[in-house]
Amino acid sequence: MSAEIPAPHKLAFNAMTCGRFENFALMACNLDGLATSAIVCVSKDGDAFRLFPLFVAVTQDMRLTDTDGQALER
Repeated sequence: MSAEIPAPHKLAFNAMTCGRFENFALMACNLDGLATSAIVCVSKDGDAFRLFPLFVAVTQDMRLTDTDGQALER
């Protein structure tokens, strides 16, 4: 199995780590009924705010593997 980091993920990561943007937040959420958290991009839309989820934190039941299918330690 091969995997590649999609370009939008690379752009989001670069935006979060470059120091030029401050419109990111950590938000409590649920994933498949399990409590977790997400990194969201916050943008103003008139009087409201839009939250765009970028990444979701690992939950207890997730099984993460590398591109060779080997389980990653938590």
